[in-house]
Parts: sequence; structure tokens; C-alpha cells
Amino acid sequence: MTKISATGQRATVNMMRLFKRRLLSAEELKAIVKSTPQEERYLGHLPTDWFGKRKTNEEISELTQKVFASFSRFATGVYSKINMSPVLYESFIKYLRADIRQLTKHRASMEYVGRGLFGKVFKLKVKGKEYALKVFHMSDRESDLHGKSKEIANAIAYNHAKSRRRRADFYFGKIAGENDMDGFILTEFVPGEMVEKNLAPRRYEYRRYSTNDAYKGYNTINGKLVDFGDISDVFTNKMSASIAKQLLWAIQARDYKKAYSLILKYENLPEYREAAKNIFDRYQAIRMNKKVLRTEHTVGQRKFLEYFSNHYIKKFKIKIES
Repeated sequence: MTKISATGQRATVNMMRLFKRRLLSAEELKAIVKSTPQEERYLGHLPTDWFGKRKTNEEISELTQKVFASFSRFATGVYSKINMSPVLYESFIKYLRADIRQLTKHRASMEYVGRGLFGKVFKLKVKGKEYALKVFHMSDRESDLHGKSKEIANAIAYNHAKSRRRRADFYFGKIAGENDMDGFILTEFVPGEMVEKNLAPRRYEYRRYSTNDAYKGYNTINGKLVDFGDISDVFTNKMSASIAKQLLWAIQARDYKKAYSLILKYENLPEYREAAKNIFDRYQAIRMNKKVLRTEHTVGQRKFLEYFSNHYIKKFKIKIES
């Protein structure tokens, strides 16, 4: 695909490679999608057992393009802002099953599961394996964290960063523009129900990403993230995340000698400020509740965190509102 750079020049961008590197903002995604031809908005790959006897790259590429086009037609057919009766989906399901049978030589079963604010979900079964097909639709609720471009980009980034026990596998999808009707994503189907759980982390547990809804238990099933909306960075780069991780673990282990040495080691690096701010913000939020501060922190931890807060304020000349 091509992207218009800040200098006005065109630069080739591999979307899969770009999405694996980091989470992109809604503004970045809109610019990328807008400058990408429709045929280049398909991302991912077919499950390997769909290939059958095809072995050459040309045969696999031809099959992949035809399957992608079939799923795109299905997404367009069931696209609707209104909650259509599941009966109305049957004809589109029939055509998609027929296409899968003709193209892959495998029988497929499919059923409607339900809908949410940003899409409707179908369960697809091919060769005994179950998949979740989410087709995006218009929503009355505006969001830069969900929908037909953000969720696919998030799925690719999260699949690249997290192990399979933490998330549903992403297979393929089409990233769609604002006025497109054929956005969809195919992922692993995880059986079970989304149940609200108390998933609050330990006081100094390190996290690379904030999954927000999943943090409350709504987007996870059996410990796996299955909905890739509402994911954001806790840190903007790996070095800041690593520094914060080391400091937080040292505090949790009450190894203050180690924590002091880490400050001396990293405090002059540009990434240190973001890591230090993360710890400072955590402590400021906690110290507002003196009962929690007393019951969940040792005297040593409280003293170190007070020292660290003063160090952060002084080093970065932070103004604290009274």
C-alpha cells in the first residue's frame, strides 16, 4: 500500500508489519485506510487446513483471494445498522457455506451467535474447527477504540505481543473505511460466556497493555481476550515499559536497594520519564485513600514511594496543584 508522508511523498507501507509493531491511533488508521486500495485491505492468512492439496504459492494466493472476496460479499450482505432478524441472515449464510465448500473442498456449518454495538458475530465450523466471524456494522455510538479498522489492527498487534493462552487467534479480515460495508474479522472461537469477574491486578502488577473492558471481564472468555476493541498502550515504547516493570517488581519484592540502583541506572535515559510518571501516578491515586495505603503497603514501601514521588517532582520539575 502507499501512504502520504509528512513531506508529501509516497512511501510503501506493509500494514501487517506496521500493525505488529504497535497500536495505532484512530487518526493514523483513517489516514492509512484512506490511502490504501480496496484490494490491499485484506490482512492475515487462511487457516492452513483450508489449503487442501494446494502447495504452490500461486495456488494458495489464488485460493486466498477468492475466499477473502467471498467473506467480503457476505459482510456486505448482512451489513445493517438495524438488528435484523436472524432468519434474514440464512440466505447469506447459505451462499458463504457453498463458497467455502467449492473453494476449499470442505463442508462448513455456520450459525448466528449475537450482536453488539459495533458488529454481529457468527460461529463458523470447518473441518471440525470453530471460528468466530465478526461483521462490523454502523453504530449509534461513536468510538475511536472499536470498529472495522481499530479492532483488526488491535488484533494483529495483540496476537503478535501475547501468547495464545492470553488471546484468541487472529486469522484474517478486511480493514474498512468509514463508508465501507464489508469490514470483517475471523478469529478463533472460544467457547464459554463472558462473565463479569474481579480481575483487579496486584498493587504493583506490571501490564504492557490496558484492555479496559477485558479488565472488567467482559471481553474475555476462559482467560482469553476475544474482543479486540478498547485496547490501548500503557507505555508508548518497550524501553519505558521495561524500566517500569523492573522498578515495580523491585518495590513489590521490597528490594529497595535494587530499586535505588535502577533509578541511578536509568534516570538519564529519555524513556525513564514515562516509566517514572507511571509509578508516580499509581502512587498518587493510592495515597488519596489512607486506609488502602496503610493496609496494602508496608512502612518501607510507603517511605520508598514518598521518596520516589519527591524525586520525580524534582527531577522533571513537576508542578503539583494544591
